[in-house]
Amino acid sequence: MKFIKKNPRKSVFIGTYLIIFLLTTFVFRVGSGALALVYLAATAALIVIFFSTVLALIGNYLYASGKTENAVRFLEFAIKRDTPSPTAYINYSIYLIRNGNGEKALDCLKTAGNKNPDVMAMKNIDLTTASCHWSLGHPDKARDLLEDMRKRYDYVNAHVLSTLGYMYFALGDDEKALEFTNLALEDTPALAAAWDNLGQIYLRQGKTEDAKINFLKALEHKANLPDSLFHLGLIAEREGLAEEARAYYEKAIACEITALNTVSRKQIEDCLKNIV
Repeated sequence: MKFIKKNPRKSVFIGTYLIIFLLTTFVFRVGSGALALVYLAATAALIVIFFSTVLALIGNYLYASGKTENAVRFLEFAIKRDTPSPTAYINYSIYLIRNGNGEKALDCLKTAGNKNPDVMAMKNIDLTTASCHWSLGHPDKARDLLEDMRKRYDYVNAHVLSTLGYMYFALGDDEKALEFTNLALEDTPALAAAWDNLGQIYLRQGKTEDAKINFLKALEHKANLPDSLFHLGLIAEREGLAEEARAYYEKAIACEITALNTVSRKQIEDCLKNIV
């Protein structure tokens, strides 16, 4: 297990305010009004000194809030200024992968690994790196990294297990795919991606009804999941239910579709065009 060093910048913040408190309270005995001005000036000075950290904090907050376009601007500014925040690099790399820029995302994640990440951030770096490898057409590299995570950490969450399950599916190993997908659902029963995994596994095995049940279960937990909607469209089309298939495809095409989805917008558009 990697030992995590303390964040020196956080220590500087805390140390600075502690020194101000001691000096103003016990040495100079500054009044409350003047004290407020001192703290305001100190805060302004620290913001200037640690500008890239402040940019990263804003960018990370906006990204977590779903305001991606605004977040990316702040994250890019922070990264250009060599921010010490590993989370800024992780969030920006996810944005890059979703937009099909996996190679640049890998470089960004390598930098994140050199920014003193804590255990949680390191797990996110590993999981996102695995997603990069898959998006670049290397599910074997993704599988190996995720399996290595299971050895290095006492606990990996359902997202890691579900992603590992899908990597095994992509490599044609349905038995392992089922094993890890079911482990993911034992950990987090509401994980839509894991239910979608099961649907895709059963569909490939020709178990259409089981596949349909699991795709519908995925949509119970995430109604705008294009992968499950697309596959339900395929099933309906194969069953001769053209209008039902069209409805599923239209719902799928209306979703946000990124390079991290297991289906592409073009696939869905082609299916829609082919419906008689």
